[in-house]
Amino acid sequence: MPVSEVPPGSDYNAFPCHAIHAEHNAILQAGLAACAGATLYVTDEPCRQCLNLIEHAKIARVVVYNDDDSKWPGATPILEPKPKQPGDEDERH
Repeated sequence: MPVSEVPPGSDYNAFPCHAIHAEHNAILQAGLAACAGATLYVTDEPCRQCLNLIEHAKIARVVVYNDDDSKWPGATPILEPKPKQPGDEDERH
């Protein structure tokens, strides 16, 4: 199916796609060990599938570029580290 036939905003899993999103590519290139605790800067909010990958890679923070500010310092964090709770264990062994 050509990309021109895929409706805008379609679910990433609903149509066959041989490409990967930038977030997925960044995780693959960095490797899981380098992602743990990292901050990921993106130019648009990640789709649900990318958010799943980001959470699995244990990326601690995602910051979305804010066009209104035209600067990264004005960017909006959409995923912040969760405070550790008593009894939480480090899942990495």
